Amino acid sequence: MRAFLRSVRFKVLAIILAVLVVLLVVFSALGGWTSPLSSVASSVVTPVQQGFNSTWEYITNLFSAPSRIRELELENAELREQIAELTEAKTEYETALVENEFYKDYLGLKEDHEDFEFCAAKVVSIDPVDAYGAFSINMGSLNGISPYDPVITAEGLVGYVKSVSLTSSTVVTVLDPTVKAGAYDTRTDDSGIVVGSAKLAKNGQCRMNDLTRDCTVAIGDSIVTSGGGGIFPEGLMVGTVNTMGQDVGDIMYYAVIDPAVNFEKLRNVMVITAFEGQTMLKDRI
Repeated sequence: MRAFLRSVRFKVLAIILAVLVVLLVVFSALGGWTSPLSSVASSVVTPVQQGFNSTWEYITNLFSAPSRIRELELENAELREQIAELTEAKTEYETALVENEFYKDYLGLKEDHEDFEFCAAKVVSIDPVDAYGAFSINMGSLNGISPYDPVITAEGLVGYVKSVSLTSSTVVTVLDPTVKAGAYDTRTDDSGIVVGSAKLAKNGQCRMNDLTRDCTVAIGDSIVTSGGGGIFPEGLMVGTVNTMGQDVGDIMYYAVIDPAVNFEKLRNVMVITAFEGQTMLKDRI
């Protein structure tokens, strides 16, 4: 503002304003005459007055502009704050919907397995160097979680807890060759062992080994855990059969399994902290 008051532009405007004021006074005086000159004076005074009013309005707007800009900035800041609040509320609402749907899915599982005890957890990080999708969750021993507890989603089996700290745990998936689960075909009752494979893990798959030559397992069949005192309880969905095969020199067959769980999109999981027969297993380990 100080720079403007010192500028040539302001000085010119001030001179014009002074001239207009003088002319306005003179012609206003002339306007009071009754001589023929009054009409002439009036015709001159009117445009001069209009010019004066326009100039005065321009100068007024010029000086009030910074104040208006400040008002607009404050209004914009308030609007941005309101938008941020609405965005946060929308995110919380959508999260609540997802969590409600998440828990609803487990209510049905709980009805089918009354002996199951659950602990809900969120995936907080994925091991970048693990080829089998190992990840960490935000629950640990303080939440009742122990090593070898099964980890699932509403879709099916994820894996099990490998290690535990007070407030977090590491989970390995069924894509890992170290994870083995007794399983069977729900259509044929043919049984085998689900295990991970370094080759298949690249495609997000695992396999079911030890199928006999006379098995009738077919593409599209559902594979679930068989329980029987292992790490996993009976009835957890593992996936569906993609293809059948036989290793060279092996008399047994295997089935390539497409897991029910999409490991790349894991956000929320459920840890089974207790089920019938699990205590005996932990004592043995």
